[in-house]
Amino acid sequence: MSEPQLKIESAFYVDCHDLTKFALMHLEGFGAEWDALHSEECHNGSIHRCRVTRGEIIEDDDDQDFLRWLMGFGDFYETLPNVGPNCQHMLQWLCNLGVIPEGTYVVDLWW
Repeated sequence: MSEPQLKIESAFYVDCHDLTKFALMHLEGFGAEWDALHSEECHNGSIHRCRVTRGEIIEDDDDQDFLRWLMGFGDFYETLPNVGPNCQHMLQWLCNLGVIPEGTYVVDLWW
């Protein structure tokens, strides 16, 4: 019988409140407001794992449009009014801007 093996992966730990502040700093000048905690359906202590790669598209569904939301021309989702991008989308945007490195991020969602 072989020994069980663990797959170990490095990740960046991100506090949701710090992510909100950092994202808002980069959203300044655009018509968008964002809050990490309210972008996810979660309970206190939830963890959200996000993998970002420079140059990847932000939207992962046909009814999403990050640029429309960013510029204040409409909602992020065509079918869900007043619902913005989630942590994965925001981290991908920040990675594409070159202000965070690509990799895996673990966002700690708490209140």
